[in-house]
Amino acid sequence: MNRGACPFSLVEMMVVIAIILVLCTLAAGRIGVMPTAAGLEKTERELELLFTQCVHLAGVRNAPVEVVFAPETRTFAIALETAGDANAEYLLERFKSVALPSGMEVEFLRRNTGEGDIPIRYRCFPDATATGPELLLKFDSRRVRLKLSPLTGQLLRQDNRSRP
Repeated sequence: MNRGACPFSLVEMMVVIAIILVLCTLAAGRIGVMPTAAGLEKTERELELLFTQCVHLAGVRNAPVEVVFAPETRTFAIALETAGDANAEYLLERFKSVALPSGMEVEFLRRNTGEGDIPIRYRCFPDATATGPELLLKFDSRRVRLKLSPLTGQLLRQDNRSRP
């Protein structure tokens, strides 16, 4: 046996390199999907928190509180009159608005208001009930349907899939 001879032929090395390239291509494709899923998940959780805070704020103030979607800024925010109410101002500082990431679309389903009403409004009441349209978040090929529970004021996922 020659000491300087290569233990692998050129064909075997090319096959191994081709397999590695195919695996890298598959991995790169999956990495591109992960930010989409993570962005959708993050927005869903932020919206759930915003509506929970809205119900809490309505209970603290003992008055209805609205969450408004403004299409020009693509933002969900708590709308509240705070003139002279130090407690409300303090609470509003702690409650954030939710801006949709670029590339994410929102569609409102079964609106309980007139078709031409803009901005879209959700109302949370002191007894923890709430009203407002269902919404569909779309990010690339992924979709999540969310509905505001009229009895608890929570924003609920409408499909049967659990979160990743």
